[in-house]
Amino acid sequence: MNDKTNQQNKEFNTDESFERERERNYENSRERFSDAELIQIIPEAISYLKDKFSSLKEQHKKLASEISKDLNAVYAIKDEVSRDFWEQVVEVLKGEKLNELKKETERLRFLLFPPKESGARITENQIRRAKEYPLNRLIETRRNMARCPFHHPDNRPSFSIKNNFGHCFACGWSGDTIKFLMDTRALNFKQAVEMLS
Repeated sequence: MNDKTNQQNKEFNTDESFERERERNYENSRERFSDAELIQIIPEAISYLKDKFSSLKEQHKKLASEISKDLNAVYAIKDEVSRDFWEQVVEVLKGEKLNELKKETERLRFLLFPPKESGARITENQIRRAKEYPLNRLIETRRNMARCPFHHPDNRPSFSIKNNFGHCFACGWSGDTIKFLMDTRALNFKQAVEMLS
């Protein structure tokens, strides 16, 4: 009887393993759509996204106002150690949420109101200026480290910026400001260069 139970367990584990493998294959073969492609497929989503965009802008404005009031109270503290502590508390509790709101608002802005393509060609000078655009203006950093926007969750900053070039030690993404903008905002090369130059 024990051999029969072991055989059934092996068959069950094999079936379960087979099903997990099929699920992984399905997930890997599934067609992925960008947000812009999804809007073309489901145009009804535009009104929802516009409402969401307006709501996020309001939340951002409200939270920025709260942070400003909190920081004014913090800066009134005379003890430097306490002031630094409470400044960090405000940054952790509210600053991260503010940055998330800003990034999502920007993502929706570019999705709903994409930059207009000019008929002009991109010049080498524009590309040079775009590459020189400070990468730390596109992502919040602390001591040239940031949380990587390309993999989640990134609980510890793993995204390093050096010489205006970014690299994530966790997921392996590397690139300059142009590539960063193309990957984070789903822009093509020309749109990214025009935005940065």
